[in-house]
Amino acid sequence: MKFRLNVLTLLLATATATAAPAPWYLWQSRLTGTRVCAQILAGDWQQVGGPFADSRCETRATRAAAPLESNAPANQPTAIESAP
Repeated sequence: MKFRLNVLTLLLATATATAAPAPWYLWQSRLTGTRVCAQILAGDWQQVGGPFADSRCETRATRAAAPLESNAPANQPTAIESAP
C-alpha cells in the first residue's frame, strides 16, 4: 500500500513539473480599439496577435508553449498601444 502511494505521488509530481505557463495574447477592444496584452479577456474583445511568452507581448512563444491552432492574424504589431 505504501509503495503504491509513493508511486502515485511521484507520477503526480512529474506531471506537474512538465507543465508550461499559459501564453499571452494581444487583444483589441471592439468598442474603443484599445489594445491590451493578457492571457484571457472577457467581454467585447478580439484576439489580434499572439501567442507571446511575456506579459508585454514582445517575445513570440515557442511552438511547444503555444496552442496548436490560433485564429489571430500573423502580421500584427506586438507593442501595447491604444487607438487615437
